[in-house]
Amino acid sequence: MIRLRGHHLFCLSLFAGKGYSGDFVKNMRNIQKQQETDGSFLLLERDDDVCLACPNLLPGSRCLLGTENVLDRDRAAIEVLGLAAGELYRWGEIAERLAGITEEEFEVVCGKCRWKAEGLCSREKLIEAGKRLRSPKG
Repeated sequence: MIRLRGHHLFCLSLFAGKGYSGDFVKNMRNIQKQQETDGSFLLLERDDDVCLACPNLLPGSRCLLGTENVLDRDRAAIEVLGLAAGELYRWGEIAERLAGITEEEFEVVCGKCRWKAEGLCSREKLIEAGKRLRSPKG
């Protein structure tokens, strides 16, 4: 079973092959493929399967780029999507919720993210991704 933290629900939907390292990109692609076929995951509010290949993961589940920033984005993502950490979800359900995100909600979750600042993410791209991902392939 895939384990995902709150803000990575947004990241996986918008992932376009860019990342912190080659291993990170490969891991993201593998998780995307698993989501397409299985579609289920456990929602966390801490480091997850995406973090396992991140060069910024420090001992003690800390992030080199700012642990509190990451935790704040997790909490914001869980709140705007109306989810609960520790629960099992299906990707189709999340994709439906992502497609309905407002600009304000997107900014709360992604406004301080470096990938948004680099132009890789936007609410419009998230809505399109949500529509595309509503049903996992099986």
